[in-house]
Amino acid sequence: MLNEITLIGRVTHDFIFEEKNGKKIAKNTLAISRSFKNKNGIYETDFIPFTLFNQMAVSSSEYVKKGDLIGIKGSLNCYKNNLQINVEKISFLSSNIKKEEKNEEIDKKL
Repeated sequence: MLNEITLIGRVTHDFIFEEKNGKKIAKNTLAISRSFKNKNGIYETDFIPFTLFNQMAVSSSEYVKKGDLIGIKGSLNCYKNNLQINVEKISFLSSNIKKEEKNEEIDKKL
């Protein structure tokens, strides 16, 4: 495939889920920190919008929340001079929900 991109980052918010013409669509933005510091000594972050379709959109909307680390693979598209990734595969790498549940368990024990 000529137009293929793979990214790893954190989702910036809970998914925006909608249905259009029978298609299920979920949209979000991936925050990706750069691996180097700028001239001010700060790591910059890029924000890349992406879209999921059908069953992948439904599953991701249920299981992925703000701050979760995911990997996406898809094609890079440009709509009205805005870049966007149409996702073909998503990998759930870490979840803040598990961290919150562990913190709640620790609080209950205390």
